[in-house]
Amino acid sequence: MSSFGVSIIIVNYNTKEYIANLLESIRHRISHQPLEIVVIDNGSSDGSVELLESLNFIKLYKQKANISHGPALDFGIRESLYDYLLILDSDTLVLKGTLIEELIQPLVDNPNILAAGPLMYVNSAGINTDASPDAIPYIHPHCCGLNKRVYLNLESGFVSHGAPGIEIYAEAKRKNIKYFAVDNISGLIK
Repeated sequence: MSSFGVSIIIVNYNTKEYIANLLESIRHRISHQPLEIVVIDNGSSDGSVELLESLNFIKLYKQKANISHGPALDFGIRESLYDYLLILDSDTLVLKGTLIEELIQPLVDNPNILAAGPLMYVNSAGINTDASPDAIPYIHPHCCGLNKRVYLNLESGFVSHGAPGIEIYAEAKRKNIKYFAVDNISGLIK
């Protein structure tokens, strides 16, 4: 048993086939314990909810309507049990059981890091840009590790859909909060 728990956070909206495949890939390839899988359904109408309700290995939170990806992520983060979070989009697949080592272990090793994942730079509108002094270092939450404790100490949160978290990364940049850049996530496909 590991000395730290991990919560996997997934937002679903009408992605029944994708999320079924993702959840199966998690079950077969991630053996880390303790582990919880938190799924926030954003008011799906494609049969996703019925599928998710039949699974006893996830925690399911059902929204009555689509509250958007960012707010659903924020909800899942706040409802999660553990301090170390693996955030996955519902249309990803876990190929190898290395995501904990690649994206969570750096957060455990340095508890002042906000997030781990592929680093990109965006402008204030969330559009990719170069690494200029005005650029915001950004780790996209389609697949990233997140330190819940650091996240909850920020004033901002995941609030939008197009580029969820631009606000938290802008705040983190102002406060000199660090990231762990992972050039290639070998255990995942999107």
